Order: sequence, then structure tokens, then C-alpha cells
Amino acid sequence: MNTNRRFKSLLGVFCLIALAAPQAFAANFTFAGSFTRDDQANLYQFSITAPATVSILTTSYSAGGFSPVLSLFDSQNTNLLVGRDSGLDHANGEASLSVALTTGNYIFALTQYDNLATGPRLSDGFLRTGAPTFTSEFGTGAGPFLNIDGDQRTGNFALEVSNVASATSAAPEPSNVALAMLGGIYILSRIKKTSK
Repeated sequence: MNTNRRFKSLLGVFCLIALAAPQAFAANFTFAGSFTRDDQANLYQFSITAPATVSILTTSYSAGGFSPVLSLFDSQNTNLLVGRDSGLDHANGEASLSVALTTGNYIFALTQYDNLATGPRLSDGFLRTGAPTFTSEFGTGAGPFLNIDGDQRTGNFALEVSNVASATSAAPEPSNVALAMLGGIYILSRIKKTSK
């Protein structure tokens, strides 16, 4: 009988500890692919279930990929938390950041240098949107994917997000031209419907 009581007491203590402890399951996620234009902006969403230091690291520059830029935003699209020159390591050509974050959802963008975030909100866009071969300014080549010193690079990228509960890739940010075309198609379809 005493053994049974002790077992129940220990079971109760373990249950209380399990309920009181935050459920923080951290994992690493990798993404790879290829840009098709200099002004492309790939967006990624991630969440953390308890305060944590999150790391994002590109690993493609050393393999011939473009010069990467990372920009981190909060989930409400109100604050640029980290941009290119704040906490990033470019000694080896890769972009990396390590940031202590509170529980919640976040968005980060991968772009090519110098397609930087233009404002404090993701919706403010990026400096080179609408310029699909802007790196041709960096050298004598036609671009795309010229390095700042004029060396030809590729559109390939690879990155890792560490210490997060989940991470997903969103569609690349549409260019202003594509948005305008979609808006025009919608307006034309509405005009045709109302004229019948």
C-alpha cells in the first residue's frame, strides 16, 4: 500500500512538472533553390514556442551563389528587427544572424545585395524591386548575379534556420509589375461582367 501511494505521489509530481514546463520543441530547417532575377525576394515564416535565440545562416556564397542579404521582421509586419548591417556576419560572404526572440511568429526575407528592405515594414518593399538585372551596374557583365566586385555568380542559395518550432517557405515577393498586371486583369474582368 505504501509503495502504491509513493508511486501515485511521484506520478502526480511528474504530471505537475510536465504541465508547468513550456512546450518548446526546437528544430533546424534548411531551404535551397535558385533565384531567377536579381530583384527576387524569398520570404520565410517561422515560429518559436518559448523565448529562444534563433540563428539564420546562408551557406551558398562559398559554392558560387549570389551575395545574400537577410532581413528579419515581426509577424505583424510592423518592425524590421534585423537588417543587413545589424548583427550580420559577412567575413566569408555569407549572411548570418543570431537574435534572441520572444515567443511568436516571424518573417524573414532573403535577397541579393544590395536589394535591401526600404522601410520598417515588409510591405514597404525592397530597394531594387522592378530591376531584374540591377547587378549589371557592378561590372562589365550583363548580369544577373554579378558580385559587387563584378565577378559572375549564380542564382543558387541555401540557408538554415535553427532553434525554431516550425519554418516554411512563402512565395517570392511579387514584383510591382506583376502586381499591376494582376490588378489590371481584375479590373478588366469586372468591366466585362458589368457591361453584359
